[in-house]
Amino acid sequence: MDLVRRVSRFSGVKLLAYGVMSNHFHVFVYIGHPERIDDAEIVRRIAALYSDARFNQVMKKWNELAKRPDSSSFRRYRNALLT
Repeated sequence: MDLVRRVSRFSGVKLLAYGVMSNHFHVFVYIGHPERIDDAEIVRRIAALYSDARFNQVMKKWNELAKRPDSSSFRRYRNALLT
């Protein structure tokens, strides 16, 4: 269930409860109101989800694209990380 907790931190939802069955699980979350998040929050969420090695790969690409924050490539990458 560690993965469920990491995904909930990444997605910004509050994990209320979960139930584990023999072949599946149920997750109850509170979604709340949509909010606009800044780049620092995106990085925090990425760190909550990925392992250290994958986090470093993602951040390397992020930093390369962030040199041109108005570029469509950076916007697409930023949005892809949040979906």
